[in-house]
Amino acid sequence: MDIDKLNNSLFIWGALEPAHLPRLLKYNGTVIIPEMRPYMIGLKHNLPLLKKQKISAVYCTDNMLGILLFKRKISEVVILYHQKREDGISAASGALYTAQLASLHGVKITLQPAGRLDYNTIFKDHSAAVFCGKPIGEVSAKETVTVSEDFLRWEDLPGYEKDK
Repeated sequence: MDIDKLNNSLFIWGALEPAHLPRLLKYNGTVIIPEMRPYMIGLKHNLPLLKKQKISAVYCTDNMLGILLFKRKISEVVILYHQKREDGISAASGALYTAQLASLHGVKITLQPAGRLDYNTIFKDHSAAVFCGKPIGEVSAKETVTVSEDFLRWEDLPGYEKDK
């Protein structure tokens, strides 16, 4: 899709689940799905889920977020969190970066619970030597990719008021 044709887009960071689909089916715009490295959650999990439901969605690399926000192509960022606590939320790695960029550009941030994924069975890229489940080289134990999470304090989410 031509970047100039994107307007009023919804950017989603985190793992979708079927409960998210009714809102997305009603959305009058394009849903932007980042790749979400290293496990490619957006490309391998979210995009197929949206395509199956015929929801208008495009894929982008993780580093395109800043450009899309700068060009005012995104009207809302949805961060799907794993855990909500008194002092903030934990979400997929990259969520803090996403929230900080959205805040910098004055874009609305919405928080919703994330879908549950079993990384060991769904995503076979357990190390830097595997891509799309296929070995691409040898790797030592020091180079193993691990899933990490970001912790976002409520202060990291300006304009968002936590549930009372």
